[in-house]
Amino acid sequence: MLNTVLAKNRFVAGDEFTIADIAHFGWLWRRGFPSITLDDTPHVARWYADIESRPAVQRGIARIEALVPQD
Repeated sequence: MLNTVLAKNRFVAGDEFTIADIAHFGWLWRRGFPSITLDDTPHVARWYADIESRPAVQRGIARIEALVPQD
């Protein structure tokens, strides 16, 4: 469903980056745990890369990863 939405919109709720993008990104960011890939969802993959490249998002990820013990 998200792939269909992002085929028509730059962001989840339209042309502007909103809290909807932040919420969706948060769910997808930890997708490695259940081994989910974005291979079959090219629009989600494009959107994800755009969000992940934002400096504020990178700072947030770094803060969270600093709190998680490394194995």
